[in-house]
Amino acid sequence: MTDPIPDREQLRQRSADGLQRAVPVAVAVGGVIFAVILAFAVGLRGDLHSGSSLVVVLAGLAAAVAIVMTTVYFARRRADSAPLLFGADRPTRGAVREALRTGGTSDPRIDALARDAARIGRSQRWVVVTAAFVALIEAASLVTRIIEGEWFRAATAGALLVLMGVVAATKTVELRRHRAYLRQPGPASGSGTAA
Repeated sequence: MTDPIPDREQLRQRSADGLQRAVPVAVAVGGVIFAVILAFAVGLRGDLHSGSSLVVVLAGLAAAVAIVMTTVYFARRRADSAPLLFGADRPTRGAVREALRTGGTSDPRIDALARDAARIGRSQRWVVVTAAFVALIEAASLVTRIIEGEWFRAATAGALLVLMGVVAATKTVELRRHRAYLRQPGPASGSGTAA
């Protein structure tokens, strides 16, 4: 049987290259986050010698290092097993998104790419759990801030609560689509992959 994705190795290589290009972006984002937190600490306290400013700066540095190290780790670890879709061109990615949204396609190549994306996407339940956990923490923070009359912090907690709720809901819909797609038979074989 012929491979429905004749350019599989080329897609895999482009996908791995894209993940490797994410490393300098992560370094830049981490640097910007640290710079913003440093500027916030200096603006808040006027100097870096107070204990609270030092804590804020060290927390910002830890966040920046965590972002960079996590991205480097995952980029290297996942370079060989990255989704083939990452290496595809824009029209192909759009066709795969449409196939996942509608539940099928008659093109065997798009179907194979959609199944690959669905299998990988199905393993991301942790995003829903994490977003729901952060939303619960922010809900408690929102109630506390409202009771204490800290309106700016309450607004921040409310915004994060809404953001995490949207992330959890969006990812839940995506996971359901992935499971449903994998239950459907493929166009070439007539039999789907069990979810």
